[in-house]
Amino acid sequence: MSQTTQFDSSYTDGINLIELKKLPPHERHLINWIRQRDECSLLDIALHLCVDEETAMQTLAPLVRNGFLVEFFNEDGSYYRVRFAPKRSSKIFQHIQHLSEK
Repeated sequence: MSQTTQFDSSYTDGINLIELKKLPPHERHLINWIRQRDECSLLDIALHLCVDEETAMQTLAPLVRNGFLVEFFNEDGSYYRVRFAPKRSSKIFQHIQHLSEK
């Protein structure tokens, strides 16, 4: 199919706007499409991409591996949700709060 973006780290804390803009157009479109729906089944994604479920899973795999999508399961099958990175100020605030508790 088409090429996927590889990131230096094996896992991130989610995707932020800068990383989203760096993704290839097909991945950026897919992330935005899933985000607009909150969560999507593997079948929904396959139908949206006009591919079979196995091909859709191969397309989703690097996005899950990079931590941009979260895969979860229920009795109906696999579902995917966009995982957003915490805002930078939130991390700093949490660090300061943690230090002040000591």
